Amino acid sequence: MIEIRDNINEVFLALSPETTRDSPLRLTELEEKLAKEVDAEELAKDVVAELNDRIHGLNSYRIQQLSLSYIGSKYAPG
Repeated sequence: MIEIRDNINEVFLALSPETTRDSPLRLTELEEKLAKEVDAEELAKDVVAELNDRIHGLNSYRIQQLSLSYIGSKYAPG
């Protein structure tokens, strides 16, 4: 399962120029499909639950850094 997530992350990174640059960020149709296949919403809820106490008082940039670091360590190929 972790390998699949890594592959999907690589796909998302490769497609990032295709991502709509509006705010808030919107996904392309392919990204939406992939997100549903891996239940990204549930994964995001799990990450929020894990990091909730650590993100209070941080600015958006620091929250993003912390989140990406956490996700990278949790879902790193092993």
